[in-house]
Amino acid sequence: MQNDEKAAEEWLNTPKELLDNMTPLEWVESGKGDRTIEDLIGRLEHGVFS
Repeated sequence: MQNDEKAAEEWLNTPKELLDNMTPLEWVESGKGDRTIEDLIGRLEHGVFS
């Protein structure tokens, strides 16, 4: 469980190319939309990395 939390925290704070090199947290805070983050997480859950 602790490893999952650490991995999630790291993911949320790591810039993503798909998000214009912003972190997921920065993206949501910028007002660009949390739906994009939900879609990205869904793609990761299903093994779609592109």
